[in-house]
Amino acid sequence: MGILSCDQNLLTRLDVSNNILLTNLRCDCNQLQADALNELFRTLPKVDTRASIMIRGNPGELHCDRSIATDKGWKVYFNDYLLVFKENTTFLKSWKNHPVPTTDEVKNNGQEYNWAPNDWVVYLDEGEIRVDDVRNYKRRDLRSELPFEIKQSNNKWTNVSAPLAGLRDVIEVGDGYLVGFNRGEWGGELYWFSKNGEEKYKISGHQIVQFIKRDNKIYAIEGLAHLSTGGSIIEIEKEEGKWIAKEFLKLPTTPEAVQLDSKGNFIVVTFGTNWSFDKGGMTVINATPGLFSIDREANIDTLVKDGIWGDYLYPSSMVIQNDVVYIGMRKGVYKFDLTTKRDEWLLPE
Repeated sequence: MGILSCDQNLLTRLDVSNNILLTNLRCDCNQLQADALNELFRTLPKVDTRASIMIRGNPGELHCDRSIATDKGWKVYFNDYLLVFKENTTFLKSWKNHPVPTTDEVKNNGQEYNWAPNDWVVYLDEGEIRVDDVRNYKRRDLRSELPFEIKQSNNKWTNVSAPLAGLRDVIEVGDGYLVGFNRGEWGGELYWFSKNGEEKYKISGHQIVQFIKRDNKIYAIEGLAHLSTGGSIIEIEKEEGKWIAKEFLKLPTTPEAVQLDSKGNFIVVTFGTNWSFDKGGMTVINATPGLFSIDREANIDTLVKDGIWGDYLYPSSMVIQNDVVYIGMRKGVYKFDLTTKRDEWLLPE
């Protein structure tokens, strides 16, 4: 295996000693401390050709001994490769419009796109669309804040692959909080917590990506893209005093972000993948990435099919302003006008 991508998981250890042909390793945005990164570097094969490892977004990226890897011929990408901006360049209006790359360009130029040093997040700040690297962006932390601490047990250590751990999204309700946990390939669940956190119960096993309200009802996008892809929009409501989750619409592929347009339609961007595994090996599946509009009757309209992001650019956030959609992802920001159906590709320079 020449390329291994295990980024944006919750890995605390990684051993690649059996991958003697490895030349590209992407393990950024995990939970690797300095000692774990040093152990990983020791398992890398020596190389005579170009090889690179990306470790940015790990707790130990600045304190590990990167010379262990570079002495073996590897180039290490870490936090120093972040772009440095002046204050006004965080406003999306200062970014430059570029030709929209084709899906083949993105797929065939992995070093420029899939290995780009920044994962961009778009968000609204006092009516202005701003953009930041996901590692600097605090909105997810704010969105997941609770007035109490969630503990799996009395043990001070967190089991990152067990319930009540992982990325989470929170929405406040009249009797407490709905909390969605998402651990990627290790699963997820939807819980209700009382206002003080002392009471809780599991609502469902959905892997929540994002909550959203429409017409005073609570919805969420959920799903997982790992070897295969799938997801849905669920509606969360109270029935006989208990919160329940029911499917509103099955989505073609895994959702990554959702917002409402001026008509109250859900606008959803989904992840795509070209590969799945079966008993016979690797087979092509039809799970193309897209941008979709869903109305109140659950009718779905495809706005963009085969989106340029594919399974390479990882869309992570969305803003809709004046019925223009802005999607933050690796490398740049994708812009789509809901009225004219025209798209653009925005870059910081």
